[in-house]
Formats: sequence, structure tokens, C-alpha cells
Amino acid sequence: MHNHNIESIKVSIIISAYNAERYISESLDSIINQTHQNLEIIIINDGSTDNTKKICLEYQKKDPRIIFIDKENEGLTKSLNKGIKLATGAWIARQDADDISLTNRIESQLSFSIKNKIDFCTSKALIFPSSKKNYYIPKIRSNVAFKKKILKYGNPHIHGTFFFKKKIIEKIIYDEKIKYAQDFNFILAVKSLGFKMALLERPLYKLRIHENSISFKKRNEQIESVRNSLKKYGYSTSYIIEENNGFKKLIIRALKQCESIF
Repeated sequence: MHNHNIESIKVSIIISAYNAERYISESLDSIINQTHQNLEIIIINDGSTDNTKKICLEYQKKDPRIIFIDKENEGLTKSLNKGIKLATGAWIARQDADDISLTNRIESQLSFSIKNKIDFCTSKALIFPSSKKNYYIPKIRSNVAFKKKILKYGNPHIHGTFFFKKKIIEKIIYDEKIKYAQDFNFILAVKSLGFKMALLERPLYKLRIHENSISFKKRNEQIESVRNSLKKYGYSTSYIIEENNGFKKLIIRALKQCESIF
């Protein structure tokens, strides 16, 4: 498939925003300026109480590709499903309202997925702000990224880098009973249906670390949710990294490094 064919493929980008006024402009700029321009940008404002709505409406005036949905606060899972159901693109991409997509992200994930006949793809992400130069995650190889031996430890993939065929959501959507770590449950569900999944090893996304990130605030709830998802899909839960258990963490990290070599 040549590049000009790729240009004709529409990608729907789903952004759920809650009180994101500090970062949303930068986030939207990164999407609007993608090298792949055939986009539908669906922003779900999840009951923000700050200036998020105002900022998004200003962007919508400037860019006809933006669809803005304003609703009461229901949480990320329901917001994502709402966005997904509105999507008309052949492919769906995720973006978090406080993160940044590198300019060639959508083009890269689209051509990678088409070339390799992939249904669901993630990419590596640069962590910022970070004292380590070019620190990116996950530190795993593409060929093992969605294998059971990696997923049994929990989710190494970055939710904001999700990129998948629309046909997946004919079979499955995010589980609305799950409030945290819904991305991991979605991965296991997609895997269980036999879709072809891969990690693109180039960092195409910038993951912002700040004290309001859900992973900071709701760590325990996330771990509980991951455990439930593993059980549901028949994985052992004995490998999960429990926080405050440094020794176990160390052993698991060593094991993980061994596994990624093979």
C-alpha cells in the first residue's frame, strides 16, 4: 500500500478530558499538527469544572475536524466508550489530554499496522518531565510485548498510545464496570479474541508525569483492577507487583529483564 493510499484513511482520535486546562492546548496542538491529516478528533469533556470546555471550543472553531462532546462527570471508561461509538474512522487512536503525540505518530502507527497486518498496536513513549535524557517505556521487545509471559506481570503498555482497527469495537468495548486500569482489561479482551497485536518500538508519544496522574493517586485501586482482569482471563495473579514490597519488586524486575532478552 502506497503512502497516498494511506492518506485517504481516516483515523478517529479519542480524547477524554477532565480539568485539563493546564495541558490540553499542547495536547491538541500535537494532534492537529500530525503528518497524517485525515483525522477526526473527538474530545469528550467529562464534566470539567475549569476552563477545559472553553479552550476546546476555541480549538473547534479553528479546526472543523474537532467534534466536541460536553457531558457530566462519569469517569474515563464511559467517556472513552462514548467517543468510540461516535468514531467514523477506519482506525481509532487514543490520546490523553495531558500527553503529547509526536508529529508522525498517527502516520507511523497506521503504516506499521497496515504493513504488518496488525489489528491493535501500541508504541513506546518518552517520559517527561524527566531528569533522565530520552527515558522511554516500555523497555520490552515488540515480539514479546503481548505475550502472556509479559502480561502476567500487569500492563506495560501506555494507554495513550493505543491504535486499533475500528472492527475491534464491533466485538468489544471498554468494560464500564471497571473504573481503573480499564486499558489493561481491554488489552486482555482484545487478545482473547485472537486479534493481531504489536508494539511499535519507536517512541511516538510523550507521557507526562505529574502528581495528578491517576497512576499516582489511585495505585491501589489500579492494582486491584489488574488482578481482577488477570483472573477473568485465566492468568495467574501471583506475579503482580505489589507496591511497598521492594524485595519482590526487585526479583520481578530481574525476571522481567531476563524474559525480554529471550
